[in-house]
Amino acid sequence: MRKRLNKNYAKLYRKIKRLVRADVRPHEMRDEAMKKLYEMLLEAQGNGVSVQALLPQGFDVFYSEFVAELPAFTHEERLQRRSVMHFLYCTCITFLAVLLLFEHTPTDEYLTYLEQGVSYVIHNDDYIAASYPIDDTITIEIDFDDLESNVGKCVWEGENGKIIINRITIAGEGIKAIQIYFKSYPKKGFNYSEMVSGLDWARKGFTFTAKMTLDYEGENYNCGICGVEGTDRWGFYFFGIDFVSTHEDMEIEDLHGVYKFTLEGLTLNTWKRK
Repeated sequence: MRKRLNKNYAKLYRKIKRLVRADVRPHEMRDEAMKKLYEMLLEAQGNGVSVQALLPQGFDVFYSEFVAELPAFTHEERLQRRSVMHFLYCTCITFLAVLLLFEHTPTDEYLTYLEQGVSYVIHNDDYIAASYPIDDTITIEIDFDDLESNVGKCVWEGENGKIIINRITIAGEGIKAIQIYFKSYPKKGFNYSEMVSGLDWARKGFTFTAKMTLDYEGENYNCGICGVEGTDRWGFYFFGIDFVSTHEDMEIEDLHGVYKFTLEGLTLNTWKRK
């Protein structure tokens, strides 16, 4: 039966073994050196020599002399090994985090959520929906000499998400056919999501709450609602019935420069998993 090292000698042996694995290349010499070290420590222990007496010049000197003749890793190899170990550590942490998530989350439901996003929570009875009016009044300037330059502009941004101009299109003839669509970017999460929109989604259907008006020559004109696309896009006609009926002769070619619009009546929608 192989003799065993006592607590102090075993601690010293484990420390040296750990350092050797980091500093010395895998090699027969390394394995042989560790065997001889174990035998030497057993002999010292059997002769009643303390660990302190075995290291008269300190551990660092003892260790340096021990590995002096062994094939060591280069500095670059040590850095590479540390990099690999760091990667493995981060991978393990991520894996454990995912396991923890799926332990408390039905896997099939979570995967469906990842695929569908906010649309999934809006139409799911497992969430409690609520909506809150936002008092912000937003001024939007549209350059009609270059409609495409307006696309992508952020018109509202806050801790609950943001809203941008998604597109501007001409869906027919005359100024009444010019549409602007906004896109809401939600703050998403499987257990809790929120989205600021021109729509109230609290009842799984939607109610249009936003209102857009045109300021033209000191007069305000309501912009007509033109529709909803998916769960995050909603739009208006720039020029509603009131404006078109009083400016019958105005053509698209007559629109030049910057026109000012006001957007208000936004809604904060929230969904919390039951």
